[in-house]
Amino acid sequence: MFRALFLILAALVPIGLVYVFGAWTLLALFGMTAATLLFSTRKARGAEATQGGRLTGYHTTQAANF
Repeated sequence: MFRALFLILAALVPIGLVYVFGAWTLLALFGMTAATLLFSTRKARGAEATQGGRLTGYHTTQAANF
């Protein structure tokens, strides 16, 4: 039930933002998302990989060798 509610909200929130504030809001959110993905340095990954699972509780944080 909650999954369906969140799915509906995920569709209605951007539509509501565009309705209330205009299309520029949607473009600004898209720009912020793109900038975050493009300029992310992923510096936390190395720190997590060397902790032996202490941060996440998993025994290994390294990628599997397939």
